[in-house]
Amino acid sequence: MIKNYPQVFVLFFFLLSGTVHAALLDVDWQTSGDNLLLHDTSTNLQWLDLSVTLNQSYNEVTAQLGTGGAYDGFRFATRDEVLHLWSEANITDTNFTWVENGEWSIVKDLADRLGTSVLFDPAGIGTHALGMVEGGAPLASNERWVMELSYHYDGVRVRTSSDYYILGTDFASEHYSSFLVRPVPLPAALWLFISGLIGLYSVKKVGK
Repeated sequence: MIKNYPQVFVLFFFLLSGTVHAALLDVDWQTSGDNLLLHDTSTNLQWLDLSVTLNQSYNEVTAQLGTGGAYDGFRFATRDEVLHLWSEANITDTNFTWVENGEWSIVKDLADRLGTSVLFDPAGIGTHALGMVEGGAPLASNERWVMELSYHYDGVRVRTSSDYYILGTDFASEHYSSFLVRPVPLPAALWLFISGLIGLYSVKKVGK
């Protein structure tokens, strides 16, 4: 039985190879082709498109997170989880400053895939993805951060911020959404593999 272990671990490596190399994948949520989920393979989290929660307050969204709610299975993302998502796309925090840092294309790509609204500016200078995240110190219990990805229509400048916007949990606007995530279950094949390992281990113990 021991001589078969190398093949077992080769299979283990093969099954995990899809998650070792991080990628961001567009997948469907409720209907075929809706592309309302962004799957981060490095964290195994799926991000709900911001267009779904547009113009809904934190409290309104929270009321729909439970069993049977519109967002059953989701939760609010943390600030660190959003920053990690940005890092997966090689996006930096510009601290709410318009900069020319060579990231315009990747900011536009991630913002568009997460869901955008027109930047609130009389001149209509750009487009952004604004999402509320879970709170924590030093915020008050009724305050939450809103994290921003913005790209300018000049095709060069971007603006990102992780802690500039702080809004109340009852605030709603057509420019603000919520970053909701849900974990993706391990593939059935991997569960079968784990079960097989347990079986091999049990056989080995019996044989001793």
